[in-house]
Amino acid sequence: MATELLQKISRDENERARFRSRRKFRMDMEHNIIAARDEGEMKGRIEGEMKGRMEGEMKGRTEGRITTAKNMLDDGEPIEKIIKYAGLTREEIENLRETD
Repeated sequence: MATELLQKISRDENERARFRSRRKFRMDMEHNIIAARDEGEMKGRIEGEMKGRMEGEMKGRTEGRITTAKNMLDDGEPIEKIIKYAGLTREEIENLRETD
């Protein structure tokens, strides 16, 4: 069957042109699919890295506030002052006091 198709194509210039056109179309489609997949993967990777950085920064800030509040509690500072400088709520500070 493949041999017959090859013979038919080689005899007819129009058929050869259609064959080349179909082959080019398929190759273009495959290339577009691969390019779209690669673009999607890159976009996902970038979004994931940004999300990870943001979560890490937030965690670091929270840990810094907690450390500041604990140090101020250890030094006997009043809760109002700790609220002002550590940026935590009264409840969060009281929970820290209870866990120490």
